[in-house]
Amino acid sequence: MSGRPRRESFERSAAQLVGGNVAGSALLAVLVVILPRYVSIADYGYWQLYLFYATYLGYLSFGLADGIFLRYSGSRLEDVPARVVTGHVRALLVLAGTTLGIAAAVVWALVPDRRAAAAVALACASTVAYLVRSLLTFTYQAANRPGLMATSLVLERLVGLVVVVVLLSLGRTGLVGILLADVAGRVVGLGYTLVRARGLVFVRALPARESLHELRESFRGGIFVSIAAIATVLVTAVGRFAAERGFGIEAFAQVALAFSLVNIVLTVVTPVSLAVLPNIRRQPAERLPAIYQRGLDLVMPGLVLSLLAYLPMAWAVGWWLPRYTLLPAFLGAMLPVVVFESRTRLFAIPFLQGLRRERSLAAVNVASLLGAAGLAAFAVLVLHSVLATVLTVTVAVVGRALVLERLTTRALGLARRPRTAAELVVSVLFVLATSGRFGWLPWAALAVCWGGYLWWCRAMVTKLVLRLARSARPTGRGGPAPTVQG
Repeated sequence: MSGRPRRESFERSAAQLVGGNVAGSALLAVLVVILPRYVSIADYGYWQLYLFYATYLGYLSFGLADGIFLRYSGSRLEDVPARVVTGHVRALLVLAGTTLGIAAAVVWALVPDRRAAAAVALACASTVAYLVRSLLTFTYQAANRPGLMATSLVLERLVGLVVVVVLLSLGRTGLVGILLADVAGRVVGLGYTLVRARGLVFVRALPARESLHELRESFRGGIFVSIAAIATVLVTAVGRFAAERGFGIEAFAQVALAFSLVNIVLTVVTPVSLAVLPNIRRQPAERLPAIYQRGLDLVMPGLVLSLLAYLPMAWAVGWWLPRYTLLPAFLGAMLPVVVFESRTRLFAIPFLQGLRRERSLAAVNVASLLGAAGLAAFAVLVLHSVLATVLTVTVAVVGRALVLERLTTRALGLARRPRTAAELVVSVLFVLATSGRFGWLPWAALAVCWGGYLWWCRAMVTKLVLRLARSARPTGRGGPAPTVQG
């Protein structure tokens, strides 16, 4: 941690995170679309089952990673106590290793399906490495040093992809080898992170009493954030779990593939939201309402237009994966999640955390999780429809986004945002059109609403295009571009 103190601007920090996560997401996307072409639908379903548990167990940080992030957001890395971080790493290693080790042993002993048991057990093992890496990258991100998070993610995904490609080229399409490729990537990512962050890890920890006090402080600050984050991701997990339980592994494979394609986009958004919080903490309170409103006006037209990506995606799926006949409808049902979940992660969550409304955030997310579980049970047990099960996730995510937006605007003293209703109408028409059950009429109505919405937002769209053009223009002096604060 030696050297000159650094403070990254928000735009530089966000650019590094976006760049790293675009690269990481591209690597994951290649893997997600290659595997179903060369392995059976059942084996692909088991691989997705591994990803399912590996993803959601990755939020089991016991509040420590979120606590570190909240406590030191806006600080310089040089001001983060290394002995405190060392104690957190050791405590998380013990807690996660013990909890997930017991879980893996129980699953292996009780689940009769050996392939499913292997997928869950390996997910538990790889999650230990991921949790320790995340705590360290969160610490760097709290100090606005995003390079470690971005690089370790790209390295992890690259190793996993290379190992899988080598296995497929050798004709080794066995499930266990493909699962171990991802485990290897996570272990390499952890090793790289430990080397980079050695000044925070390989030092003498605080005495036991002081270390316990620091852990309590992080737990108190981070537990509600962790609960909110776990509830957030479980809202989308409920539909996948219900599909696997109610319709079998092959239906789960197609549902999980649709979720994976959507999550690839959201993995780019999530780290950017981490860059927002430290910068919110540095802003005067009176500026926050304007920053929030201006950010929404800039981002939302692009998110609404992103639904157009469905057309090339549906064509590519039909050409590359003809066996996955249900996938286009699942994608249409899921893509509005990108619009509303991105808004939640970029604006509602960091602003509510910045205003110290973690408990309200946790309460809304838990309520959304319960609502999603009830809707999924109704879709499986009463409607007996896989598409309806997928739609329950979209309904839960959109409902949660609207509630959190209302909480945020009230906390900031802002009026209701009228464009939200237009964005909701566009999303509903999009789902109806892509379901294929109502002919051309929803597409015609959707085109009219899209045109009206863009005309309404024309000033912000023009401003966004001009801003992107200015940021891409060379400065002409060989030095860095001027920083734009706020």
